Amino acid sequence: MKRIHIISIFAAIIAGTIFCSSKSVFYEELDPQTVLRTIEKLDSVVSTLYGFEPIENPGMEVPGMGLVPQEPFDMARETWSDFRKECYDGDFEKAYHTITEVDSGADWIIYLKISDLRCEFISNILKPMIYEFEDDDIADYKFLDVVEQEFYLEVYSVKNSLDSSLYIPENFPTIIYTLAVMRSKLGYVSEALELLDVYAIAVNYMYENGAVSNLIITYFLSDIALAAGDLEGAIIYWEDYKTFTRENMYEETDTITYLRFMEIADEEIENLRELE
Repeated sequence: MKRIHIISIFAAIIAGTIFCSSKSVFYEELDPQTVLRTIEKLDSVVSTLYGFEPIENPGMEVPGMGLVPQEPFDMARETWSDFRKECYDGDFEKAYHTITEVDSGADWIIYLKISDLRCEFISNILKPMIYEFEDDDIADYKFLDVVEQEFYLEVYSVKNSLDSSLYIPENFPTIIYTLAVMRSKLGYVSEALELLDVYAIAVNYMYENGAVSNLIITYFLSDIALAAGDLEGAIIYWEDYKTFTRENMYEETDTITYLRFMEIADEEIENLRELE
């Protein structure tokens, strides 16, 4: 029978106690339990990643950042340790400023190292903290900066892959989508639409299915329009999708799938019409 490590038991008890102690604080965007669970998960994976590296290491490879010397990694670990302690203490606002202040603003990127971990941190921790602790008029811009930063790290990673074949990180389509919607929401619609080509490449790579890709790309375009307040434009994208689908229903294609996608388009149009 598998034994449960006693440290794991104590960690669970401590985390539960800390969460209970912070219940008295009401947060609109932040879920303390999700933050603590995500930190535990990220630490576990990062510990495994560091475990494969030699003790004496003059530099470490961070996807999207290239070779980073040992000293910045040590500093990043220290910043993350302070951030983690403050979260466990229930002082989430202090933790937010610790992880985003000027001198350590990139430490979480260095510490987490890879796209999957960074995206989970952004989604479960950093985004809620931004919208919890920043004023409404700047929170969107703060989050936009974070997503743009991750987008360019992903682009760098794709362009500088050691493998000659194309590799697209699993989270890349989500990052592109989020960036496009945020740009559109803040009035940068043309800049949002500039991401269409790279989004299409990422989606086609992920699904390798033209019918599925076209549906997902329509969601992308419609949501950009919707974020800009252009409800009619969002509907037109779905109408255009239906026309395109009807004209490209080849015999060798799964007709049932196409018909289901047409139903989805009708449902989306109906939902959008209800917003008028």
